[in-house]
Amino acid sequence: MARSKIPLNVWAWAATVLADGRIATGTFGSTYAVFDLQTSSWDLQGVAAGAAINAVHNVSGRIYSVGDAGVVRVDGKPATQVGSLCNFLVSAGNRVFTGGQLGQLYDANTAEVLHEHVSPL
Repeated sequence: MARSKIPLNVWAWAATVLADGRIATGTFGSTYAVFDLQTSSWDLQGVAAGAAINAVHNVSGRIYSVGDAGVVRVDGKPATQVGSLCNFLVSAGNRVFTGGQLGQLYDANTAEVLHEHVSPL
């Protein structure tokens, strides 16, 4: 039985078995990934982070955005990189938070992991 840790940019909820027995899965990038059961290895060739924006939030006149690449942008400029797909932004007081696929809640300004959950947020 082959086992592997799923790479951060792989969306394993969408998959199919190829004719040669390898498994193709969806990703949060520009193409699909392929897992080889014989070698327990991933082929991520061509999987580049997507430019999709999943959330936009106005915080004190500054526009925050985040998406599939996990890059938090402030007023259109990269500010932090959290390393995972994010699908929300929310603020409380003077803090801004984001999170998503990995079940981690991040401080959007520092990328510090504030909380970890077992399921996506």
